[in-house]
Amino acid sequence: MQRILPTDRKIHIYGRTLHKSPLPLFWTASGIEFCTDATSCYIEVESDYGMMEQWIRVEVDDFTMIRMPLHKGRSKICVFHDLAAGCRRKVNLWKEVQPMGQDPDSVLLIHSIEINGSLLDLPPKACRLEFIGDSITSGEGLAGAATMTEDWAPIIFSCKEHYGMLTAKALNADFHIISQSGWGVCASWDNVPTNVIPPYYSQVCGVLTGEKNRELGAFEENDFSWQPDVVMVNLGTNDGGAFENPPYTDPETGIEYKLRMTEDGGFEPESVQRFETAVYDFLKQLRMRNPKATILWLYGMIGTPLEEFILETLERYRKDCNDDHVEYLRLPEIREEWEGAHHHPGVIHHHKVAEVLTAKLKTLQIHPL
Repeated sequence: MQRILPTDRKIHIYGRTLHKSPLPLFWTASGIEFCTDATSCYIEVESDYGMMEQWIRVEVDDFTMIRMPLHKGRSKICVFHDLAAGCRRKVNLWKEVQPMGQDPDSVLLIHSIEINGSLLDLPPKACRLEFIGDSITSGEGLAGAATMTEDWAPIIFSCKEHYGMLTAKALNADFHIISQSGWGVCASWDNVPTNVIPPYYSQVCGVLTGEKNRELGAFEENDFSWQPDVVMVNLGTNDGGAFENPPYTDPETGIEYKLRMTEDGGFEPESVQRFETAVYDFLKQLRMRNPKATILWLYGMIGTPLEEFILETLERYRKDCNDDHVEYLRLPEIREEWEGAHHHPGVIHHHKVAEVLTAKLKTLQIHPL
């Protein structure tokens, strides 16, 4: 058996991270991919957590062989053993859960792979896609039936049958996912103004907390050497929910934050302006960081209350910045029979979205790698 570090050039790394050994996996659907002619294969991982356990999924030739929560500490996972010789097998290890900022001890590392054969060259990818979003893009609800639980827990997260991964597979794309459950572009579902993606987009994984993640480099500035061909922003659902939920009061300052409705049931103009400013500023940040990418704003999987404000802001940004590579796509809205766990989009819904999104991306002139 030979021990190979995860940074080997024949191992493909998915997800925004720092390419070092041991390899930290921070975001949803981050992981590794390799091909081998080995008859036995093991992956050495390390996990820690206080409340939110780390879940992984291991595929062989795109078939899920293992899905499990990891014990604390280092462990060696047997992917396969004593199989027939002379075969080429593709292995993927995926992180199933999003970054758990509520748990400062949340860590997942890959130390090595062990095989009794050789690593083989992977076929090249055709393009690069980046998905930015909330619980939908974190895969919340994809693990478990609609009747399984009303609770928010790591067990219900998964990237299997995820709309982003399905789209990436259809286009033979490399991809990154950057997402947090409950977060928005200007406010979270419960009106917390700091639980928003834009301030953290420039960091490797600034949504995490704790000294362990600091040491791993999660809070460092991302170098943006990985440049996507298309950046897809699936945000606005939680901002819309904030209008319907109670205000948030900062415990330190006593300041109250709320996206408000008017007495007649409309949207308060000041709150709309706050939302539109956040969208506009995020578009500017995305363009600065991804100068050649098409930016595609996605919306509608769980309602479209803020659609007109998103469309207005996109149009204003296009004119102000003379940027024609910014588009909008309404996604199929959830049906009751499409629900997964925790009232979130399930497998059928993610497949419907992937079909629409793949068709849209095929109409774009994506720059080859």
